[in-house]
Amino acid sequence: MKHKVFVASILVMFLLPAFALAAEIDKFVAAKAAPTTTDEVVVPLVVTNSNQLVALDIPLEFSEGATLDKVVFADRVKDFQLQFANIDNENRRVIIGLISMVYSQTSDLPAGTGSIADLYFTVDPGVKGVEIKSIELQNPHHSLTYYYNDFSSGRPQVVSVHPEFVT
Repeated sequence: MKHKVFVASILVMFLLPAFALAAEIDKFVAAKAAPTTTDEVVVPLVVTNSNQLVALDIPLEFSEGATLDKVVFADRVKDFQLQFANIDNENRRVIIGLISMVYSQTSDLPAGTGSIADLYFTVDPGVKGVEIKSIELQNPHHSLTYYYNDFSSGRPQVVSVHPEFVT
């Protein structure tokens, strides 16, 4: 019995740090499209952030046969003073931007996982879903980026992180 307890203790000692590190990974997920009607689907955008976010830059491309009608921001980012979605259906792209402090001090996005927005698409007949992928754009530059405030040096600095994109 002592041997089993010892082995279990060793496993816990090695696995707990691995689970803690796994939780620290920044991720961006374009969840599977869910149909709402015969010609409309919704794609939730889910953010996992390991620190408090002050801004996000999210350039995305979507598949043919889909028209992006609107972006509805979630309660999780309701305190962000700047929330924009630049929809370009001709090129099948959307650039989403979120900034917490523009006019006054507001709350940052706490570390964790949750939805930040839903993308509402109208799809052509015969189209069963919408594929989303992260893109990088130039002039002006946009790439999937999370922005944090870092105070570790004693002075505030903005740190950018490129999260893992998951579909």
